[in-house]
Amino acid sequence: MINAFCKRKDIYLPALYVLLIGAGFRLYAFYFSSLLFNSDGIVYLQQAKALYLGEFDRLITCYPYPHLYPVVVQPFYWLMGHWVIAAKTASFVFGTATLIPLYYILRHFFDRQIATVVLLLAALNPFLVKTSSEVLRGPLFWFFVALGLALFVASFARKRRGLFLAGSCLAYVIAATSRVDAVALIFLTPIFILVLGESNRKIKDLLWFVSPFLVFGVIGSVFLLMSSDVSLKSIFARDIFAELQRSLDAYGQIRDGLRELGQGGYTDTLAGVPVGFFKQCRNLLIWIAFGDTLMLWISMAYYPFALFFIFGFKGVWKKLRDDVKLRYLLVMGMGGFGLVMLQEMFSWFMSARFIVLSYLPLLVFFGFGLKRFVAYLEDKKGWGRVTILLGLSCLFLVATLPKNLKHSRADKAIFREVGEFIGAREGSAEEIHVVAFFKRVEYTNVFANLDVQTTPCFSQYSLLEGEHGGDLVGKLKRLDADYFVWDEKNCSTEELQVLQKAGFVEVTSWDTKRLGSLVLFKLP
Repeated sequence: MINAFCKRKDIYLPALYVLLIGAGFRLYAFYFSSLLFNSDGIVYLQQAKALYLGEFDRLITCYPYPHLYPVVVQPFYWLMGHWVIAAKTASFVFGTATLIPLYYILRHFFDRQIATVVLLLAALNPFLVKTSSEVLRGPLFWFFVALGLALFVASFARKRRGLFLAGSCLAYVIAATSRVDAVALIFLTPIFILVLGESNRKIKDLLWFVSPFLVFGVIGSVFLLMSSDVSLKSIFARDIFAELQRSLDAYGQIRDGLRELGQGGYTDTLAGVPVGFFKQCRNLLIWIAFGDTLMLWISMAYYPFALFFIFGFKGVWKKLRDDVKLRYLLVMGMGGFGLVMLQEMFSWFMSARFIVLSYLPLLVFFGFGLKRFVAYLEDKKGWGRVTILLGLSCLFLVATLPKNLKHSRADKAIFREVGEFIGAREGSAEEIHVVAFFKRVEYTNVFANLDVQTTPCFSQYSLLEGEHGGDLVGKLKRLDADYFVWDEKNCSTEELQVLQKAGFVEVTSWDTKRLGSLVLFKLP
C-alpha cells in the first residue's frame, strides 16, 4: 500500500526521505536542548498559559503584542500536559511542515531530482533545524509564509486562480499574526500584480488577492458599529506607522551623533579612532547596513550552500523576463531583504530569525545554481546525473553534521533542574518567586512555576542588580521573594556565611561548570 502511494503522480519517494531526514534532525535538536529555550520563549510561554487559564488581563502584561503562537500551543498542551514540551512540539511540527510548501514551489521550476536536493538544503540548514526546536514564533511564521508563496505560484497553473490568490493573501495574514514582518509581503504583492503581473489579468488578480481584506473590512466595520467602546487603536495593538516613525527618528539621531563625534581636526582621535572615520560612517550607514545584512543572510543560508545561490543568478535574467512566478519570488525575497536592512539601519540589532523572510522565496535560486553545477559536471567529467546528485546530497549531509549534532544548552540544564526542584517542593498552590544575581534565574522561575495556576512575569524582577555588599540580608528581606540562589561566580563566600548566620534556611546545593557552587536558600 505504501509503495502504491509513493508511486502516485504527485508523490516522489526521495522527497519523502528528505522530509523524514529534516524531521529527524529537528527531533534530535528537540531532544538534546535540555528543555531550555531562547529567552524570548519565556514571554511566549507566559502568554500561552494566560490564554489557557483565561487570565486575559495578563495576556499582554509581559509582552505587549498579541500573536498566534500561544493559540497554536494550546492543542499540544492538551495532548502533552507540559508547557515547554507543548511549545517546542508546535515549533517542531510547523518547522518540519514548512518543507512541504517549499517542495511544491521548487517543483514549479525544476524536475523532481533537482527539487529534492534543493529541499535537502532547507531540511539540513543548521539555523532552521535549531530554531525548529525552540519556543519561538519563527517556525509558525515560516510555514504560513511558505504556504502563501506556494499558493501564489500555484495560481498561475490552476483553473481556479482567484481562489489560490485569495488563499495566498489569507496565509500571509495568518503569518502576520505570528510575526508582523509578513506585512511586507501583503503590501508588496498588490504592487507586484499591478506593475509586473500578467497584463491581461492585473485588475482581476488584484481583486482576488485583496478579497480577504474586503471580507475582513465588512466584518470589522459591523463589529465597530456594534461596539461603541472599541476603537481601531485598541484592535491593532501594534502601530506599524508609529514604529516606522520612531525608527526614522532613531536613524536621524545616529547621524547627528556621528556628526558630533566627527568634529575636530584630521589628527584628532576618539578612543584611538580618527574622528574622520565617524564623518565617513555618517554617509555610509546604508552600505554598512547592506553589508551586515548580506553577511547575516549568507551565514543563515549556511556558507557552503550559499555558493549555489551565487551560481544561480548567472543566466537567470532571461527566465525572469519569461516567467512571472520567478519574478514574484525574486521581488518577495528582495523585499524581505530590504525590510531586514531597514531594521538594521534603525535599530542596529540583527538576528538570523529576521532573514528567513528573504530566504524562503529565494530558495529557488539555489536550484538554478545546483542545476548549472550538475550540468557542468555532466559535460566536463561525464559523470551520471544521479551519481552527482547522490554525491552532493552526501556532502551536504556531512557538511552540516557538526552543527546539527551539536548539543545546545546542555550546560544550562542546571537552571531547569533548580526550578523543577523548587516547584516540586512548593507544589502548585501559589506562585513562586526566585531571585539571584545570575541572568538565567528567569529560567529557574519558569520551571518553578510551570504547574502553578497563574501567570506572573517573574523575569522582570528575578535578576538582582547593583552592589550587594554587606546589606544583602536586608535587601533580600525587603524583597517579595520566596527563594534566593547564591552562586559562587557572582557572590562571595563571606556573603554565604552571612546568609547562613542570618537564619536563612539552606535547602540544598549544586555544583556547576558555569557558576561554580549554587546554594538554594528559603527566604522568610
